[in-house]
Amino acid sequence: MAERWVCVFAGRAGGQARAVFQTRDQARQFAERHARSMAPPGVPLTWDEAGVSTAVLTTLLGTYLVAPLSEDSAPLDVAR
Repeated sequence: MAERWVCVFAGRAGGQARAVFQTRDQARQFAERHARSMAPPGVPLTWDEAGVSTAVLTTLLGTYLVAPLSEDSAPLDVAR
């Protein structure tokens, strides 16, 4: 089975979302589009590489985690 990627969002107000993608780039692009749709114009987005294949994007409204997804992976928790 090909590796898939998950983008998990944890909002500061309690909202949560999760979406699965075929590539890491697709998951990161989704997170960036979502973050930009809620951020004031011109606010830079900066990814933190949290591991070899995991990236975290923190905004004023919440945190996005992009990581590989496997059949046996545990649920991802992005609360910080």
